[in-house]
Amino acid sequence: MKIDLHTHTIYSDGDYSLIELLLHAQKNKVDILSIADHNTVKAYYELNEININKYFSGKILKGVEITTYHKDKVVEILGYGIDIEKMNKFLVDAYSDEWAINKQKVVFKQLMHIADKLGLIYNKQLNIDINKGESSVFLKNLKSFEENKKILGNELWAGKINFFRDLINNKKSPFHIDFSIFFKKPKQIIDFIHKCGGKAFLAHAYTYRFKNTRQLLDDMKNLNIDGIECYYPLFTKRNCIFLLNYCNENNLLVSAGSDF
Repeated sequence: MKIDLHTHTIYSDGDYSLIELLLHAQKNKVDILSIADHNTVKAYYELNEININKYFSGKILKGVEITTYHKDKVVEILGYGIDIEKMNKFLVDAYSDEWAINKQKVVFKQLMHIADKLGLIYNKQLNIDINKGESSVFLKNLKSFEENKKILGNELWAGKINFFRDLINNKKSPFHIDFSIFFKKPKQIIDFIHKCGGKAFLAHAYTYRFKNTRQLLDDMKNLNIDGIECYYPLFTKRNCIFLLNYCNENNLLVSAGSDF
């Protein structure tokens, strides 16, 4: 059986429309699929308006990926088997389009201030697009000026460093930004997923660059997380084995996703 419980559409930061995603999953013979867009469940309303079997013959598990903030880092929680109506009401209030626009404006302003201090050149006319991450938009802006390469360095320029995870989400980096004012705490998100009848999973644990991943897992377990995403494209075999053993030792569920 082939499953992918972590995919995105253009309703958040995906490149494919809902129908394109379904067709792609069908082509790749996926048996169980979850659409887990960031901070929105809009795709499921479109799903109700189409004949799913026309595009995808597998099972769809209702899901979402919600952004939180934990110990100075942005962390994501996946919710599965959720009541879409209840979740939508929560997300429309807590992570509304107005909230997303305001967040993007604030972060762009902070990134411009940081760029000025570092002597970087950038285009100040940045278009607000709530479906694109501020970091990726701003980095693309910076990299459009070859002069910035000397300051940014070869690794970041070549894409070997994740601008968001390694720099913006790193307190020791000059690019660090405090996102705590924007997001709910993990406990609030986990509890609400449960109120929606769902199960909460920690997404891609190793991508956050915590020094002690086990401590992160322990923190989430103590907040009543139900499971952990143990299979992920960027994980090593060793990563997967460690996470699987942790789930087995702590009676937690296991999920797998591509983040497509």
